[in-house]
Amino acid sequence: MTVIKNTSVSTSDLLSAVTQPGQRLISVRVIDIILDENHSKFNEFGNYDSIGTIFYTKIEDDTPLESEKYASSAKPLFSFIKSYPLINEIVLIVSANDKKIYNTPNSTTNYYLPNINVWNSPHHNALPTVKGLKEVTTIRDYENTQNSIIKSPTDPPQIPLGDYFQEKLNIKSLLPYEGDNIIEGRFGNSIRFGSTTAPMNPWSLTGSIGDPITIIRNGQDKNLTTGWIPTVEDINNDNSSLYMTSTQQLSNFIPASTNQKSFGANFVAPVPIEIQFTEVPTNTVVIEPTSTPISNEEFLIDESEPYVPNIQSTPTSSNPISNDPFGDYEAEVLEAGGDVGFYEVEKETDNNEITPQSEDLIPIDPDDNPIPVVIPSGSDEGTTTEDVLTELGPYGVYTLNDLIYSNTAKANNINNLPGRDLDKSYDYITNNLKNLAINILTPLHEKYGDDMVITSCYRCNELDKHPGIGGSGKGEHTRGAAADIQVKNVPTSEIFNYIKNNFETWRCMIWEHPERGTNPKSRASWVHIAYEETFKGANGNYKGLKLKTDNPDISSYYRDRGGIAKKDNRYTDWSPDQGDWTNANQDLLT
Repeated sequence: MTVIKNTSVSTSDLLSAVTQPGQRLISVRVIDIILDENHSKFNEFGNYDSIGTIFYTKIEDDTPLESEKYASSAKPLFSFIKSYPLINEIVLIVSANDKKIYNTPNSTTNYYLPNINVWNSPHHNALPTVKGLKEVTTIRDYENTQNSIIKSPTDPPQIPLGDYFQEKLNIKSLLPYEGDNIIEGRFGNSIRFGSTTAPMNPWSLTGSIGDPITIIRNGQDKNLTTGWIPTVEDINNDNSSLYMTSTQQLSNFIPASTNQKSFGANFVAPVPIEIQFTEVPTNTVVIEPTSTPISNEEFLIDESEPYVPNIQSTPTSSNPISNDPFGDYEAEVLEAGGDVGFYEVEKETDNNEITPQSEDLIPIDPDDNPIPVVIPSGSDEGTTTEDVLTELGPYGVYTLNDLIYSNTAKANNINNLPGRDLDKSYDYITNNLKNLAINILTPLHEKYGDDMVITSCYRCNELDKHPGIGGSGKGEHTRGAAADIQVKNVPTSEIFNYIKNNFETWRCMIWEHPERGTNPKSRASWVHIAYEETFKGANGNYKGLKLKTDNPDISSYYRDRGGIAKKDNRYTDWSPDQGDWTNANQDLLT
């Protein structure tokens, strides 16, 4: 950074050039700036209207105007972008009419543009006079920089930049890619309006070139020690950041916690008073986030070239639903071998009474009920909507139509055909439905006959979240892996215990609202039963047993017999070694 002197410009030339509207821009050096009410000229220049006003002088080594007392002033040119210069930075001055023009024709004020990019650094671009440098060594630093000799980070900064602003020699600018718009602060904070690019970088492993991405970064990696050489954002080592992606996948991202409920993860729910007087269940598990010590050797960086974080190859996933690293809390805990603590959220089941080969199913005629039908990708040429709706596969005694029909969907014109949700394919959903029908629903039908009805089975995201059902749009129903069932004149406790004692495997079974009894049909108690061989790489059929009730007496009954109360005592996990527990229906409901 050799100290560059301006060609000789007299003081009168400088002042006249910036006081005539329409004249050329003049570069000047900032020697002071008003930033708050504590400045000595705050009141003189208009109180809060003076914020951002600079005092400047021409760019020469030594001049009688190197004093605020004699210096000219200028206001920011833009009102919507605040980019105030530091002392010794260079700005461009232009003169233009001001608010006094109504009383004083041709009244003008000097305005300045943001600082000139002298050193191509977002941190500062000061070009001090030789007089302004306190030591000869600092002058030599700036002279040598043009020869790629960097000032030692241990040397104290000597350039006057303001009252408290301190020069940091490790602040890097961001490496741009074609088409990027980048806004950079002075402290390693930035916003990049970028895209997927051909050069490899952490966000260009997937998607197509030009897919948009916006990256907000608040502080660069503290392990970067020298400035000048550009860098790119590092999601793992930057202080904090926000990535708004479109098609990109950040495969090298290391989350602080894989628990989507990590905020407050150390919270331990209070134990109900009736249990405190007896015994706290020994199998209660509190999951706490853990940290792994990281060696500093991992962050030794060769800064002779632009720094790009290490990019790992895109991992393969056995998950057919989503690659979201913050996906399903239930699956993450299962993969870790822990307790589930998850419940299929649904306020009500649907109001269907489906038996095998039911007649009143999804209409084929679009004029009767214009529900859009999705033809599965890969279907044979000439496949019709009727082919889709009546396709027979290994569904046991049921058809596909039996398992996807919904009175709520029909009444609200909701397309409930598999494949309409982008996160779950037609083949994935129908495969789950086949497994559910063969392993659970058909054997139950052999036991109970047509007295057994399916009140709800597959539900697309929109249907699941419908107010009449009140689901989350993410549960087992939306994957085609669960059905709600009732049997005419049979208590749901009997159905629940029959499955528990006679079926070898299932994913999760919930005894839903036993307090509602068996009538009226659609709003009575039901059994939620799920079967799913794998889910996100985990063993889906973990044989979960759960109770959901709004009756505190029922909840207490099972909790006192070893059940683990969850979510304000409305949910209870079965203990695997418990018996049938059928007596609750007899003791509490009769």
